[in-house]
Amino acid sequence: MFSNVGFTYGKFLILLRMINGILIFFCFLFSGMSVCSQTNCKVVNYAYDPGELLSYEAEYHWGFINAVAGLATIEVLEGVFNHKDVFRYRAIGFTYPKYDWIYKVRDTVESFADKLTLTPYKFNRNGSQGEKFLFENVFFNKVKDQAYTFISKHKKPLKKDTLKITDCTFDVLSAIYYSRNINFPSYKVNDIIPVFLYLDNQHHITYVRYLGKEEINTKYFGKNRCVKFKVNLVQGELFNSGENMTVWMTDDENHIPIYIETQILVGNIKVNLTNQKKVKNIVNSRVINSK
Repeated sequence: MFSNVGFTYGKFLILLRMINGILIFFCFLFSGMSVCSQTNCKVVNYAYDPGELLSYEAEYHWGFINAVAGLATIEVLEGVFNHKDVFRYRAIGFTYPKYDWIYKVRDTVESFADKLTLTPYKFNRNGSQGEKFLFENVFFNKVKDQAYTFISKHKKPLKKDTLKITDCTFDVLSAIYYSRNINFPSYKVNDIIPVFLYLDNQHHITYVRYLGKEEINTKYFGKNRCVKFKVNLVQGELFNSGENMTVWMTDDENHIPIYIETQILVGNIKVNLTNQKKVKNIVNSRVINSK
């Protein structure tokens, strides 16, 4: 049924692997926006409170194909780690039921982060993509600058590892929330901001390029004033390395990622914010057209 538009079943599987989950893709969208130094990560959180919930959809575009294939939600909760009050970030990603017969995705990711530095103490992932399963448990030792990883793929025995990190290394989920508290006015257009990131049992050093501010029309929230970035991606199954991702965040105190575009190996992806609940600050990034 795909051949009449030049779209093969194999390419369709690539689309659904993109949802692998849409959650992990979604998390990595923002992971490049972390700003930190190796000696001081302290930041004042003004952008969100526990209770906030954001929802996103991913659209895949390739030739004549335009498909909305999955959904991701991220939320901020109260948490406890080693008897200390922390932020508990949780993200859930899944394919829409009509695609489950081809490639079913159900993915959940959690991060327990310090309330002062927003750096993680613990990262969990538990998900399935098709017939494949992934369990990942990571503990971040801020004293020794080490991450202890426990990973099981496809229900195989746990593999343990120890990685060298920095005291400002983020996982893909805590990076989203740290990025929302960046002091954007302190940067100039085309400034490069370094990133320290744990991803897939590796420690990466990459960067984000600040592109200034821009007004954009969004699918669900009309025209908004935004802060704009290019993210330098790490080479992977879906992405070529390089500045192939553009992110827009609302230019208000909430700094909500509202729209993302990125190129992948086959086609491109657009991610739209579809809903927001219990945001902390007044939403004033929307542009009201004068009559």
